[in-house]
Amino acid sequence: MSINTNAMWKAVGIGVLLIALYAILRYALSTIAGVNTAQIAANPIMIPSWYVGLSLLLSCVGVVLYLIVGAFYGKFADQNGDPLDAGHYALGGGLAGGLVGLLSGIISAVMSIGQLPAIMAAMERAQAVSAGSMQAAVGVGIAIGVVFSLGIGGVLAGIGAALYAGLSRRNVPTRMMLPPAT
Repeated sequence: MSINTNAMWKAVGIGVLLIALYAILRYALSTIAGVNTAQIAANPIMIPSWYVGLSLLLSCVGVVLYLIVGAFYGKFADQNGDPLDAGHYALGGGLAGGLVGLLSGIISAVMSIGQLPAIMAAMERAQAVSAGSMQAAVGVGIAIGVVFSLGIGGVLAGIGAALYAGLSRRNVPTRMMLPPAT
């Protein structure tokens, strides 16, 4: 079986929209709380405890978003007439989630590069690390983040698509076998 590209691109589109809304929400909450990246790097103790709890909750929401991307792949593939096969759906959902994760990772990397001067200044003050070694460490961290986002997005969306296929299969009516007449 091949991957349903129509369902995949629909799921990627919805996933990118969901991740963008999620990023805007996180940025808005950071702004409301008065927390910025330089403040976190310079003095993490000054971050309000309610913000830490809210960030933890929003991180869990981020995980669920990738499961939703996979479920959307399954929904669209099912609407296109693909048979309910958990392995096939997991592959397509994983590819859709991987693409969403890759785009999310690249956008996060670009945003991190934009905040790099503030991060560098705060880290140099806090640890007395040279600018060259700090730039190399940040570059490696950004690259690892993009790859990690790709992998986690793919795995979680694959799980979401497989769950969709498995749960949908349970709801499909089956032929009832009647006992033989005596």
